Amino acid sequence: MEELSTQDTLELKKATIIQAAMEVFAKNGYAKGSIGDIAAKAEIGKATMYYYFDSKEAVFMEAVKLAYRRFFEVIENQVASLEGFEDRFRALVRIPIRYIYDHLPILFEARNSFPAAYVAELEALQEKGRQRMRDNLHRLYLEGMAENKIDDRFGFEALSNVVHDWMMMAELNLGVQEKQIIMQKLEKEQDLLIELVLYGILKRG
Repeated sequence: MEELSTQDTLELKKATIIQAAMEVFAKNGYAKGSIGDIAAKAEIGKATMYYYFDSKEAVFMEAVKLAYRRFFEVIENQVASLEGFEDRFRALVRIPIRYIYDHLPILFEARNSFPAAYVAELEALQEKGRQRMRDNLHRLYLEGMAENKIDDRFGFEALSNVVHDWMMMAELNLGVQEKQIIMQKLEKEQDLLIELVLYGILKRG
């Protein structure tokens, strides 16, 4: 079996720490998740933690970036696996809301505790994520046009605004109980939303 190089070993250890951080922050929240908790989860000493990351904020940012990468992998792979504009559109709208709620709520909690420099980085990361979602939607819209599925009287900007506003509901910085109530409402209504949007943009006849 081929031995890992020193660089590969370091990268593997760093990846283990980031994964541990994701699990700790998801379970305990940002404020209560500690460097000690992350080190214990990763089965390393705190001194080793500080070799890779100089602060809790730094490891948190890496965990958030990993969460975003996985978020888009899940969505884009699922959409690409489906046939036809309508099924791809349903997946692109349906999947993100639950994923954001389950995996990315710590972003919004952390914004209340972060130093200003990190808040700016978080906000930039969120905006980059929203733009990537918009790009995915735009690509799907163009595919729908190419398949002659979409009524050309319905512009992309209107579609983008509807989907964006709906997904923003999952980002609300609310208490756990409030979030659960809103998520139940969103998931109950999302199929209706999808059908209403599709009914408006699909060509007839």
